[in-house]
Amino acid sequence: MLLNSTSVMCEMTRADVCVCCWQVLEMVRPAASKLGLESPVELWGFFVQQCKQRLHVVLCLSPIGNAFRDRLRQNPSLVNCCTIDWFQV
Repeated sequence: MLLNSTSVMCEMTRADVCVCCWQVLEMVRPAASKLGLESPVELWGFFVQQCKQRLHVVLCLSPIGNAFRDRLRQNPSLVNCCTIDWFQV
């Protein structure tokens, strides 16, 4: 679900979320301002774009047995939104 929605459900309060967002915007402001981005919406878009470009995750699963098939059925984004490299060890 995370791969499709790009959001993580958590137990943070609204105030905590606001503080985190403000801190993120302040961290990206210097780099974004070089591109002429100043509004909070532009800064957030810049942050998301940078995350998408730089975030890489390696997930290793054994294709043996029913557990693999069940995980794929529960999380279709593992197939639809990812690059799969099949290899043998």
